[in-house]
Amino acid sequence: MQHYSLDNLKKISRDNRSFIFKMIELFISTVGPSLAAIRAGAAENDSKKVFLNIHKIKSNLKYFEMNDIEDDVSLLEKLAREHAPIESLQPIIDRIAPIIQSTMDALIIEKEQFS
Repeated sequence: MQHYSLDNLKKISRDNRSFIFKMIELFISTVGPSLAAIRAGAAENDSKKVFLNIHKIKSNLKYFEMNDIEDDVSLLEKLAREHAPIESLQPIIDRIAPIIQSTMDALIIEKEQFS
């Protein structure tokens, strides 16, 4: 199942392939390290690290219309901002991380098709 769409990017760029390519590159280069930092923050019991990194990638997720995890991402951001216990953050991270990772993997393939 695909958890993202390029339709929004096509619409706002008027189907500008160069723009879409750059946005895919930005997604991959930003979201990958941030996802790793979110996982590390959870492992280190560092809700601030989780917050900073989920906040950092939130707009990228919107550009790619990752609507099926939007509520979980917002909840994770809110709970991490409030320094909720990691035990309450971890199940959310466990739900969204595989979806974000599979999207990154798919976008790497999409990127190759744009080159």
